[in-house]
Amino acid sequence: MKFAIVSFGLRDIVDVVLPLYPQADVFNSLDDVNIEEYDFIVLTSELGGEEGERLISAMESVACEDLIVFCTTATSLNGILRSRNQGFSGRSHR
Repeated sequence: MKFAIVSFGLRDIVDVVLPLYPQADVFNSLDDVNIEEYDFIVLTSELGGEEGERLISAMESVACEDLIVFCTTATSLNGILRSRNQGFSGRSHR
């Protein structure tokens, strides 16, 4: 699967995700992404303010049936990664 991360300048999310998924292409703006090339796109933004508005506008512009769009913030991403790590560390090893 080919996917893109659109950071909207939010580098801390890219710094966390890129080492986990080095195959991802990273863009600062949705205008730089050729949507047809990707199976899914991760849009990142801070909550509220100008960046939040950019995220909402971006979601509206990529709405289509064949594309999965994930939206995350630094806070929610850290929660997801923490849950993922706890799930792996909680498994018993035989």
